[in-house]
Amino acid sequence: APMRTSTLAKFKTAIQMTASGFIVALLIWGETWPSYVLLSVATATPLTLIAYRLFKGQKQGLRSTVMFLMLAATLGYYSALGTAVTIISVLYLVALITIYSGVSYLADGWSSLKKQQGRVKEVTRFILEGVCLPTVFVLLLGRYTAFGMSTLIILIITSELAVGGLGNFLASKKIRPKFRAVTLKTTAQILVGACALFLTFVDVPHGALIGELCIATAFAINVVYLVGSFRRHRAVYLGAL
Repeated sequence: APMRTSTLAKFKTAIQMTASGFIVALLIWGETWPSYVLLSVATATPLTLIAYRLFKGQKQGLRSTVMFLMLAATLGYYSALGTAVTIISVLYLVALITIYSGVSYLADGWSSLKKQQGRVKEVTRFILEGVCLPTVFVLLLGRYTAFGMSTLIILIITSELAVGGLGNFLASKKIRPKFRAVTLKTTAQILVGACALFLTFVDVPHGALIGELCIATAFAINVVYLVGSFRRHRAVYLGAL
């Protein structure tokens, strides 16, 4: 079933990307002049677009106006309250917008699927891929301190987004991914991820090593699935290029 990209989703993506850049910059530079320069330039960019449209007598773009107001508020917030409070506030704002956007997509998706066959499978996939898997691996972040573990967990989550992207592309071509293969892959990842999470709460011999192997296994499962899926549908993917 085709899914439209809402205006809210476009705002959400722009805000996520901008906020991520701000947070990284603030963590690096703190309350110093490079941070003020970055925030000021970012705020001036949509303001320049607004001024240009006013000069040309054009209608104002909603995204430019909203982004300017949000960036200006962030600059004022940062000037008044400092780095720590600004970072936490921006994180909460991004989280709330992301959750609201996700709920709206869920409502749109359900309305598209409720009159079609296979909706139970799609809901099952959503619960496994959209709720259980990311929850388990986000909870694992920071629990294993060996070199590269947090990076590997982030790669598991982002490669899962790649799996979803390939699935969306196939859907646009009226090709249905194999439900059993997707369910088996995701269930296996959730199980090994849950095992790694459980091991952080109990004291067992070589628990840390077993947990690290579980995380590596979850990543390997995704890589194998991605390679297999791309190979199976390579004519479709390469034909689009």
